[in-house]
Amino acid sequence: MSRDDNPDRVDGEAAPLLPTRGTTTGGGGSSGNGSGGGGGSGDGGGPTLTRRATLAILLRTFFVLGITAFGGPPAHIGLMHAAFVRRPEDGDDAAGGSNRRKLTVLDAAFVELFALSSALPGPSSTQLATALGATFAGIPGALAVLSVWILPAFTVLTAVGSTFYVPVGGGGGGRADGAVGAAVETVTHYAGGFVAAATAHVVLAAVAIVRRTVGGDGLLGAVAVVSTAVGLLVPPARVPAAFGGVLLLGATAVSLRHAAVSRGWMTAAGDTDGPAGATSTTPVAATEWTSNVSRSTGAVLLAATAVATVVAVVVLHRPTPPGLWVAVPATFWLMGVGVFGGGIVLLPMILRTVVEASWLPAPVFLTGFALSQTLPGPLFNLSAFVGAAVLGGLPGAAAVSASLFAPGIALLLGVLPYWEFLRGAPALRRVLAGVNAAAAGLIIGGVYLLAARAIRGPSEFCIAVAAAAAAIQGGAPPPATIVGGGVVGALAVASGVGGPF
Repeated sequence: MSRDDNPDRVDGEAAPLLPTRGTTTGGGGSSGNGSGGGGGSGDGGGPTLTRRATLAILLRTFFVLGITAFGGPPAHIGLMHAAFVRRPEDGDDAAGGSNRRKLTVLDAAFVELFALSSALPGPSSTQLATALGATFAGIPGALAVLSVWILPAFTVLTAVGSTFYVPVGGGGGGRADGAVGAAVETVTHYAGGFVAAATAHVVLAAVAIVRRTVGGDGLLGAVAVVSTAVGLLVPPARVPAAFGGVLLLGATAVSLRHAAVSRGWMTAAGDTDGPAGATSTTPVAATEWTSNVSRSTGAVLLAATAVATVVAVVVLHRPTPPGLWVAVPATFWLMGVGVFGGGIVLLPMILRTVVEASWLPAPVFLTGFALSQTLPGPLFNLSAFVGAAVLGGLPGAAAVSASLFAPGIALLLGVLPYWEFLRGAPALRRVLAGVNAAAAGLIIGGVYLLAARAIRGPSEFCIAVAAAAAAIQGGAPPPATIVGGGVVGALAVASGVGGPF
């Protein structure tokens, strides 16, 4: 059977994880050395994309996502899923058509990269975006994606944060500005339609991921349910341990089933609808996929992250307190190294540090937080507001943002080539189905958290339903439905229809 006949399975084995673009691949080939980028072998012998063309598509796609990805990490993951995941019903467009302008991966690749991002410290949705960029175009693709993904919100938060900057002995003071705070509150009041429409795409993505990851496998379904409950019920302070715990739970559950089947204590019959190889006593064969990052580059990134972390610890614990231009970036670097679970865990860390250190008054910080909640892109962009308000303008925003984002991104890119090597081990391949099912459960939990916050009244629920219907029946792209939902939502608020707001 060819991959074109069934993109999810090949002769009973797991689906290839190569990026695909209609009849070609947009990422770097099937060799395992991770040195490629922008080329690759085609599915059906068609022309391959050049690196320049691949980068152009990545930049265009992620710029659109960067200005429409409202709603936090669950929405980001759902929108990336809609933009890059190739569904079996899409098929291959040998004659060209719209698929010739897209870069796509299969669900198995997407969920695997999401699980890896969730297991590392840092902004998980931004790490997932960076991993997709590396998959298609190596380090240049990863950096290009990172830049355009964070740029829109970074620009706004830097501009607003700069209005709060007051030099005080060479540092920042953080003045209160009631007019800016009022403007942020107004934007928040009218922006609900954007998030409501984004929620619809999160739900669609979650359904597709669970369907492909769990299938009819009862054990994997139970893992996903437990993972969902943990993601929803665990207090934010315990999220780092909880996320790692549910991924380990999935791996352990599949390993125990394999041991029981191997010893004849149970049979795998009845779960044949699950992911290929999930219930077999034979490990799933390693599938084709390349990180497009060499192991030497990965080693340099991991070593540089370790050295920078040691330096940050040393400078913050010197007898003489460092100046703000050293203390603030070093503090945010250590946050970036130690935060698991994304912005929901990061927020109290930043609030406690920034306010208790008297870098900013609490009302100013909360104004920045409120603004970041109305903007697309990662919550980690709040660091741009803090940097601009404390250190002053674009230089301060760039220094603090780089310090917060860099550790997680460097760790991800450093780990990718070694993950590419290790994932071929039979024992690891065997447990990946459980890890991916746990990751799918975390996505389901994110859907609830987003919907509970995003749907404020009947009008926004109707916007979400309409966006889902437009995507399912009309094939409307997510950016169009999100912009349309935002306009309709603002009109509903202005007219007072469908509240409360």
